[in-house]
Amino acid sequence: MNQISNRNSLAFLVSTAFIIIIVITAFSSILGYERLNNFNNILTDITSNSLPQAAQAGELNSALKEILYLTERLTIANNLASRRITIEKLQKQEAHLITLIDKFEGAVHLNNQLKTVRMELAELDKLVLNRLHNSQKIHDLNDTIYNLNDQIVTNLNQQKTSKDIEKSLMLLIQSTTLRHKAESSDRLQTVRQIAKEVNNKLNNILLNSEVLEPQIGKVTIGQINTLKTLLFDDPGWYNLKIEQLQIAGRVRGRGNFLHNLIVDINTLSEAKFYDINKNIIEKAQNAANQVSQQVIWVIGLSITLLILMSATIYVIKVKIVARILNLNNSVIKRIQSQEAHINTSGKDEISHLAQSFVYFSEKVEEQKQQLQTLSLTDVLTNLPNRRALDERLEHDVHTAKRSQTSLSVIILDIDYFKLYNDFYGHIAGDECLQNVAGALKNIQQRDSDFIARYGGEEFVMLLPQTDKEGAIKVAKRVKELLDILNIPHQKSLVADHVTVSLGIATFSNKDISTVYKILNRADEALYKAKDSGRNTYVHTDDITNIDVNI
Repeated sequence: MNQISNRNSLAFLVSTAFIIIIVITAFSSILGYERLNNFNNILTDITSNSLPQAAQAGELNSALKEILYLTERLTIANNLASRRITIEKLQKQEAHLITLIDKFEGAVHLNNQLKTVRMELAELDKLVLNRLHNSQKIHDLNDTIYNLNDQIVTNLNQQKTSKDIEKSLMLLIQSTTLRHKAESSDRLQTVRQIAKEVNNKLNNILLNSEVLEPQIGKVTIGQINTLKTLLFDDPGWYNLKIEQLQIAGRVRGRGNFLHNLIVDINTLSEAKFYDINKNIIEKAQNAANQVSQQVIWVIGLSITLLILMSATIYVIKVKIVARILNLNNSVIKRIQSQEAHINTSGKDEISHLAQSFVYFSEKVEEQKQQLQTLSLTDVLTNLPNRRALDERLEHDVHTAKRSQTSLSVIILDIDYFKLYNDFYGHIAGDECLQNVAGALKNIQQRDSDFIARYGGEEFVMLLPQTDKEGAIKVAKRVKELLDILNIPHQKSLVADHVTVSLGIATFSNKDISTVYKILNRADEALYKAKDSGRNTYVHTDDITNIDVNI
């Protein structure tokens, strides 16, 4: 890239403008220093005395709000890990709060209230822990109850169909549905009523047990009794659910009490914070009254400085910012592969930058094209790879639908290639793949035909605008070329040279749905060809009535 000479430096122009602004600002600062000295003394008093107190009050207020938030999190904790993390954070906040209170006026009163909060938190933690353990018991019982329900349903289904059996099954399903309803309910009365209904339904199932076959009926009755024990005995599922709701109510009550207690402490802290802020405001107001008398003389100089800065900003915007924005937009469009004109005229830094970008963007685009080609080519066979196949198949499917033409796909697999590799070695195996790939390239007669390595010893041929008969002709041609190529294969079970099995699928524009369906159908035909002795081809139309051609 040619070097740029005789540049008109924007840096010099901008630097000169800012130096002038700095000089004027410094002059204004020196003049105002003496008049602001008194104001500085007032600020020193505020920062040394009033602000530290306000900061302590604000920090105390924040700590109380954090404890309030953590208390609410503890109340709704739904697992032991969440409860443990919340308790650890609460303990840290309590220790931090004790440190703050010791520095705060009225520490004795706040310490007494904090002790009450700590005791209430301990009680709340016990309730939450009890609720979580109870939830785990319910969860464990659920698994046992579900398994037992499945066993009972299985035993009932083994009986001869009758109205009594169907009634028992219906009652069992209804009892399970009611238990699910109870599980999601948060009302004690609802859970108790459901428990009563479920007990009645299970008793009715036991009354119907007389019609069961003796051997299976005895087992089923025992299982239903066990189910009743799991549901209603102490501790049974419904008793645990009722206890869980009672504990949840106590947790909410304790949490609300703690919430109100912390809010009261926070109110006292905010009142103190308000008094400190009021004192700061009064001092600041006095300082403002003194300074306001000294501000008028600064206005004229400030206006002058403002005009100069505005002119400088305008020049920067027009000469620099607008051009940089235009260059940036053009760069973004280029990055997004859109057409964009980049103005490279001029002799300043921005023009130099634009010329540099154009040069490097051309280099990047050239390298991008090279990488794109490499990423779509199989290194061994120099055929398109699986990624290129996916892109081409999407294109051919779209074209077939749009032009309402047929599309044929052939998947071919080298027969007993693993045995070939094991016997001749991997180097010979690679040469075999290259020879087969070369033969396939010779078959490609149209620019629209596409051949790719599908993976391992498999290859795929895409034949746009090709019907079933045309695809079969191509398959036959592949077999003929491999016979002519005559690559020795002593371990093949179908011939003394390398052969292939081919699966063919042909789609009209109405049949084409997804790329995966196309490949899957061709793969099914390939499987049939292998299953039929290999060294053959099979078309998907012939799969139901397998017409194998060798």
